[in-house]
Amino acid sequence: MQYILPSSLASRARNQDPLQFALYFSTFVSPANKNIDQYGLGYNLGYAKEDTPFNSIQRATSFFKILDDYIYLRMNPEYNMNQLDVSRQENFAATQDPVAESQLYNCKLLLNTFGSYAQTVVQNPVFFNPPIGKLDKLSFEWYDITGTLINNTDCEWSAVLQITESILVATPDSTIPAQSS
Repeated sequence: MQYILPSSLASRARNQDPLQFALYFSTFVSPANKNIDQYGLGYNLGYAKEDTPFNSIQRATSFFKILDDYIYLRMNPEYNMNQLDVSRQENFAATQDPVAESQLYNCKLLLNTFGSYAQTVVQNPVFFNPPIGKLDKLSFEWYDITGTLINNTDCEWSAVLQITESILVATPDSTIPAQSS
């Protein structure tokens, strides 16, 4: 703790006083993340990539990552249920071409503020033509915005999935030709 707590802490007279601490978001950033904007935990909490001074309160400049973030859901790739296209952040140092992936996810879940339910989903409808003969198992995988699989074994979630079956049947008033045998 000698790196985040000040040395004056050892000689303080009142144990009830709040502890002062510093957050080293620049000094201890992973070497792999040194040159990227989304550098780690500090970024996700809204802090700039710089060390904070010693203080008993550390305030982030923004909480946009917590308030305006999203995750993706991928369902049963074998049934082609993923119709949502996504674009990625361009790396103009490498190429001038846009970076995108087609039919990668089923939907995009817009996350809500901490402690609130996330209920807004952006998705494209999925039509099966030809129809699927049997749908007996559904698989769900959540991915973050970088495409990394999220381990959600400790997270409970629920969803409502609407499956509509469309059956074309000739009736006396329809224009569908009757099947002759």
